[in-house]
Amino acid sequence: MARLPSDAKQRENYGRGEHTIDPSEYLDTDELIERLRTTFRAPGYRPPVLPASALELVRLSNKPGVSFKEVESVLERDTMITGRVLQVAQSPIYNVRGGALTLQQAMVRLGLTTLTQIFLEVSTTMRIFRAPGYDAPMNMLRRHATATAHIARVVCRHVAFGDEYAFLCALLHDCGIAAALMVLGEAKRGVAATPFADVYPAVMQIHEEVGGMLCQVWKLPPDVELVVRNHHSCTVSGQVHPLTAAIVVAEAIATQLGFGMEYDSQPEVPEVAVTALKLTDRTLAQIRTEALVAVQRVQ
Repeated sequence: MARLPSDAKQRENYGRGEHTIDPSEYLDTDELIERLRTTFRAPGYRPPVLPASALELVRLSNKPGVSFKEVESVLERDTMITGRVLQVAQSPIYNVRGGALTLQQAMVRLGLTTLTQIFLEVSTTMRIFRAPGYDAPMNMLRRHATATAHIARVVCRHVAFGDEYAFLCALLHDCGIAAALMVLGEAKRGVAATPFADVYPAVMQIHEEVGGMLCQVWKLPPDVELVVRNHHSCTVSGQVHPLTAAIVVAEAIATQLGFGMEYDSQPEVPEVAVTALKLTDRTLAQIRTEALVAVQRVQ
């Protein structure tokens, strides 16, 4: 079985794309995890890009009294994504009145929060949830992340704190999986990517760590990084983080509704999260009912 290069220069080269990971050479999960860590930590590693315009929209959506002009100026920075956003905004799900929408009309009809969510969905689909050789798992991951994001907002409506970053945290909670599949998908020409089932255990073990690193690279708010880095344990420094608990509840419900990953079991909503958020059986039932409506927007 192949081993990691011991020479520091060789290790650095792996992150510069001069070598690609061939997971078939690293059948041991621990070795593949270490191999991925080496790649992600290499100085030349190029992470997926989360558009600055998306982060600016998140900031504006939480700014009191923001003007349409401010929003429009941000959207105009990335015309490709904005064009796709308008296509989505004009779908029957969002544009119940029908007819073509200009950018300003979309802002008026949908509101900044919904428009920001669409922008985040589109930008992550175009820039993050893509990897050669792993099209099906990436599409499944995109649907899982998007459904979790919509349900997270439902959860936050029923608990005693705002949902300022809930949609963003939920949308990116598994971004470490996407980043790992991007690296694993960069196989040598003519070499097929290793089956998803073979790399899944290693990817799942490392994805929170990688996701936290990406949040730092993207300069996301600290709370977002904390949630992404700890969303499975539901705790931060031994304490249950309320936003992490909300994401955990949303993720479990998303999986129960058929928006899980291929090898996910049907989980119960974690009791630690239910207790932390003080959710009653009645409230959970209401959240599930509203979640069914929310996931209808997920394509």
